[in-house]
Parts: sequence; C-alpha cells; structure tokens
Amino acid sequence: MCAASIDDRIYSGFGGQEHFIRGGGLVEGRKPVIALPATTLGGKASRTVTRLREGAMVALTQAHMHYVVTEYGDAELYGKNLRQRAEALISIAHSGFREELYAFAGEHRRV
Repeated sequence: MCAASIDDRIYSGFGGQEHFIRGGGLVEGRKPVIALPATTLGGKASRTVTRLREGAMVALTQAHMHYVVTEYGDAELYGKNLRQRAEALISIAHSGFREELYAFAGEHRRV
C-alpha cells in the first residue's frame, strides 16, 4: 500500500495507516481492511497498478495486509503467495483495467 508519498514527494509519514492496520490484526477476532475506490482521476486510472513509480514510499508491508475492498469485491491477501495476491487484487480492480493487469502479471509469472 503506497499512501505516504505522491510520486517522489513525501505526503505523510508513517503512523496512522500503519497503526490502524497493525492494530486491527492484533485484536482477537478482528481483521484489518483497506477500502478504496478501484479507480482514480475520475475513472481514468486504476488504483491497482503493475508497479509503483520511482521514489514511491510504501507504508504497509504485505505481511500486514489482510483484506482490500473496492466496489468490485474483496480480496483476502493474508498468507497468500505473490501469484495468489496478484490474482486477488486484479479480481477487484475496475474491469476496464483487468486485461492489462493480467497481461503484466502473466509476463512476470504472477498469474
């Protein structure tokens, strides 16, 4: 999850999002969830991307991500390998971007 920077500029520091996700995973019977729209820029760009831009700052590790939800469904990520995680995230991306995401993942042996 890249939420701490916009391109190579730091937008926010570590803290809120990381604490929210880690805390959710530590509470008995609770699971952390990230909910977000599948697209940005008025539907012109997917929030599920093949790579982060150079200089992007990642705030959450894959070990802390349990669920990601968009208007297209939910992806359970916890405990899955990279191929399974890629498939799950692509399945909740906007349908207009899935073909491109699957193609990239296939080329890089993620699906």
